[in-house]
Amino acid sequence: MDEAHAEEKTAAESSTQGRKKGSNQFTLAKEQGKKPPKGTNQFIKGTREKHDQETRDKMRAERAAMFLERVVEGQEGAELPERIAASKSLLPYGKASLSSIQQTVRDEPANEAEIMASLAHLLSANSGALRQLLEADPSLRAALQSVLQGGPVALNAPQQSSEKAA
Repeated sequence: MDEAHAEEKTAAESSTQGRKKGSNQFTLAKEQGKKPPKGTNQFIKGTREKHDQETRDKMRAERAAMFLERVVEGQEGAELPERIAASKSLLPYGKASLSSIQQTVRDEPANEAEIMASLAHLLSANSGALRQLLEADPSLRAALQSVLQGGPVALNAPQQSSEKAA
């Protein structure tokens, strides 16, 4: 087995000894005055993969858009009415329509567990917010102390903005 491998290696070395660096079968044939070998590639062999239908449709659409752009720019010798029609057909692709960017936001009421989880996360992440709440509303401090001690909770209704202004 080693002898066969050694023979292959010497055969490969002998075939590359006479070559210059950067030469290939085509340049060697040209230097020697021979007819260049027939090249094989995916097109000659017929092994090239074809584009699927979706890709071909995208390519056609792009070519059509490019043609319409040339018409709008006046490169295709189109008259004004034709250029206006081409502009109208390209308009949806250049500027977004309201229906494509419009979003509907539904405010669904959160359940108590979600509210508790978000409140716990907010207060644990930002202890300064809890301190500001306790300083701003003394009744909240009293209610929290009552909850921590296991007593009943009585909260006053939050002040309205009209009462603050008065």
